[in-house]
Amino acid sequence: DNVTVNTKEMAVLASASKALVQESAIDIGNTVANNIAWAFSEKEDDIFFNGDGTSYYGHMSGLKTAFEALGTLSTVATNGGGVVTGASDAITYTASHFAQCIARCTAYALPNARWTVSPAIWAANMLRLGLANGGSPGMEMVDGLPRYKFMGFPVVFNNIVNTGATDAGANKIDAYFGDFSRGVVTGDRMTFEFDTNDSIYFTSNAVAIRGIERYHTVVHDVGTGTAPGPIVALIES
Repeated sequence: DNVTVNTKEMAVLASASKALVQESAIDIGNTVANNIAWAFSEKEDDIFFNGDGTSYYGHMSGLKTAFEALGTLSTVATNGGGVVTGASDAITYTASHFAQCIARCTAYALPNARWTVSPAIWAANMLRLGLANGGSPGMEMVDGLPRYKFMGFPVVFNNIVNTGATDAGANKIDAYFGDFSRGVVTGDRMTFEFDTNDSIYFTSNAVAIRGIERYHTVVHDVGTGTAPGPIVALIES
């Protein structure tokens, strides 16, 4: 596809007491910079999955909006598009539901495919199904798995897509599967500008700390209403 990425500026403005900055044994500037980075990361995830094109998301659209543009999600699933209808709630999926996601995904996306779910959905479904089959050595149960995988594919956690049983409803997306690099282009410099100013909060004897980054997400291929693409969505019935 001919995909154009026009990065948008996002900014965070924080403040810290000058006395705290000057006298603290902790590097306050570095601590605030790390928090700013986390804030940017959280916003990027929100845009990537939930962006609806409004100003709240910097006029960017994410995966959820792209799938909903194909039509009613349950109808897309029935018509053979890149949607699989699963359980009636977020915690009772079967192995068959996840296997259908793999079957529905286009073949060229499988070599680099992965799951992305919230930790709550992973624990309630993928972990539950794995433990139910048994066969885990004792130390594996104690130490945990060396990596998160399910049905042979990596699992990447997010805190944006459906986060648990209380976040339920028909046509609600609980998981994605596929090769995201085949359907989404992200423009990100992987760094941000960091600057300080001691005049903005002069009367409060505080330092202004500003972070700016440039970012853009373009979802360009999730298939059609009747044919799947490189990414598949798993929804509640």
